[in-house]
Amino acid sequence: MKKGYISEIFSSLQGEGIYQSVRQIFIRFSGCNLNCEYCDTPESRVKSVKCKVKGENQEITNPISVENLVSVLSNHFPPPASYSPERVHSVSLTGGEPLLQVNFLEKLLPALKKLGLKIYLETNGTLPKALEKIVDLIDYIAMDIKLPSATGKDLFSEHSDFLQISKKRLQVTSYPPAGATRLPERSGGQERRTGRLQVKIVLTNKTLEEEIEKSINLIKKIDKKIPLVLQPVTSVNGIIPPERKKILSWCNLAKKNLSDVQIISQKHKLWGIK
Repeated sequence: MKKGYISEIFSSLQGEGIYQSVRQIFIRFSGCNLNCEYCDTPESRVKSVKCKVKGENQEITNPISVENLVSVLSNHFPPPASYSPERVHSVSLTGGEPLLQVNFLEKLLPALKKLGLKIYLETNGTLPKALEKIVDLIDYIAMDIKLPSATGKDLFSEHSDFLQISKKRLQVTSYPPAGATRLPERSGGQERRTGRLQVKIVLTNKTLEEEIEKSINLIKKIDKKIPLVLQPVTSVNGIIPPERKKILSWCNLAKKNLSDVQIISQKHKLWGIK
């Protein structure tokens, strides 16, 4: 596939996980293989006819070629010479689920690399075979563990395979202390591949303790240094976060088994930005 289905392209701050607040260019892919109860972008579940650029300012027709997408980035966002960690941390591939269009990504990612952009993959972690095709071009992976209580499916086997592949590509070390908003990536002229793989779990009032225990054991078996982010859901469609004492209890349980565990809520709605 030399063309892809994109629902929107925009620039904003990362609102989730350990890279919260870094500036990114977001490319939101259309289509998803799951139907999570707490999904806050239901419009991205299906392939859209139009792609919005910078909100409502412009629309382009799907499917989009790699050349057209690169042109859009060059015309509407900082020029390639300005793609630097100080101006743009990375380009976030989000969705929907980007890996459903892995054949398009195989063509797109080398083009983004030529612009000097680092690649940040936001994924539901259920398509390990697709990841294998492009993992060498990925700089950051933020993988969600999708719990059965939210999806109606047991996806732990897929998550395990996905993390195994991710770990082979991305070095795993602990993230800087809470409160740091920037991740220094160079020290003494050498790049530090720090915290480039993270796992997130969205917590709802339907989350079960046995699901948390199974998630913790899954991560621990692969590498206890993989950062885990517990993310209380932003209330949507009647789905609400668990009680505070449950969140703290699950956090304490995770900290007994893993090296880097944080509770980080989604911030976009609190900031009042996309």
